[in-house]
Amino acid sequence: MAEHLTSLDQADLLDRVQDALKYYSESGTDSPFSDLFLFRQIRGNRTNSSRQITNDILRDLVAEADEKEPKLGYVLRERFIEGKAMYMVARQLDLSEATAFRRQKDAIAFLAQLLYNREVAARSNLLDRFMVRLEPSTNTRLFGVDDHLQTVYRHLLDRNEPWLILLAGMGGIGKTTLADALIRHAINHYSFDEYAWVSARRERFSLGGEIRPMGGNSFTAKALLEQLGRQILPAGTLSVPFNQVQALAQIKAHLNVHPGLIVVDNLETIQDVETLLPTLETLANPSKFLLTSRTMLDHSARVFTYPIPPLAQADALDLVRYEAKSRNLAELAGADAPSLRPIYETVGGNPLALRLVVGQATLHSLAVVLSALKGARGRSVEHLYTFIYRQAWDNLDEAARMAFLSMPLVPTEGGDLDFIGVASALAPDAVMDALARLVRLNLVDHRRSTLDKSRYTIHPLTRSFLEEQVAKWQ
Repeated sequence: MAEHLTSLDQADLLDRVQDALKYYSESGTDSPFSDLFLFRQIRGNRTNSSRQITNDILRDLVAEADEKEPKLGYVLRERFIEGKAMYMVARQLDLSEATAFRRQKDAIAFLAQLLYNREVAARSNLLDRFMVRLEPSTNTRLFGVDDHLQTVYRHLLDRNEPWLILLAGMGGIGKTTLADALIRHAINHYSFDEYAWVSARRERFSLGGEIRPMGGNSFTAKALLEQLGRQILPAGTLSVPFNQVQALAQIKAHLNVHPGLIVVDNLETIQDVETLLPTLETLANPSKFLLTSRTMLDHSARVFTYPIPPLAQADALDLVRYEAKSRNLAELAGADAPSLRPIYETVGGNPLALRLVVGQATLHSLAVVLSALKGARGRSVEHLYTFIYRQAWDNLDEAARMAFLSMPLVPTEGGDLDFIGVASALAPDAVMDALARLVRLNLVDHRRSTLDKSRYTIHPLTRSFLEEQVAKWQ
């Protein structure tokens, strides 16, 4: 994993060049260039030592200096590559030693400038190469993610466990948005040597209220591995037909040399997750895998889970104003908090639902839009609920459905097991099993008020869904 480089300091590069030249003829020394992308780009899969690669860079830079400024290039080549004493170089140039030393100083500064130019080009090429692997960003501004970004990023930069980090939460809560922000931040800060984005998403919800299919009906661990290999391995490396065992070895070897940050989006849609997770563990270390899923992976202790909470009210209303301004809804964009609060009370802090509200407000009054959400009326609202909840609902057993349907009876601050048991008419052991499943699917929120007391609650959008939409599906 790379050192955390954010900007290039030409004075720092001058010091690095001086150190590199000083130790040109010595072996076994650390390279002052090792954290530069130019160095890592040249290193590739070569077995050369750091010193050898550093000297290769120096020779190339001196050759370029020789071409552009022959007098400066000559001094560098004779002094450091040929290893001659300054008095000999001065005599060859018919200069005093003092003048020759001044020329050497100018030559090293020129070499540092050449190194700067090459490093800038290397970074630009890598940025272009990595950015095209990402999905187009759908957000020009993010709200309420700064704390999450900093917390998860610290785990990504940690050179120890966790190697697999899961962003979990209900549909539309912002898992993909946060993952996108994290990988873009890492790319722009040169935090890893390699990057990839593998999406298992099968459908996307548009703000026009439609569910758009994104590909086939299934995504397997084998398909994911092939997609990853095609992104990070040189063209023509993967065998045809695809050989999963061979590809796994090739990807592992590549990531061992080029530690990367790999995003696997929408993990819950992959058919054989149980097979995939051990595969990812094999590929991890020193690479990090950032996963997103609507489902908690509580059966896997080796996956660090970071639940994505809904937006706080202030952030949610700021998002509404921003989206309204972008759609030229001046009245909505300029509304005060009390006027906008009914939006938050209806859909809570789900960014997707908040953006849908603003999108629908371009066609209908706010009161009509919120009433439609509460009553589950209109195709766009039904599609929103389908996108977020339908698959999870269809996969619930009878006890989990009964517990879930009882949740609107729970106070907003939450209810305990006894309360939900009475409300759902389920036996205590059935309630525990049902809630465990609902929490794992991020349909119910588990909050621990004390070490001995747990409370369970639901998102406001989930409450509206349960009160109206479920009746249509039963």
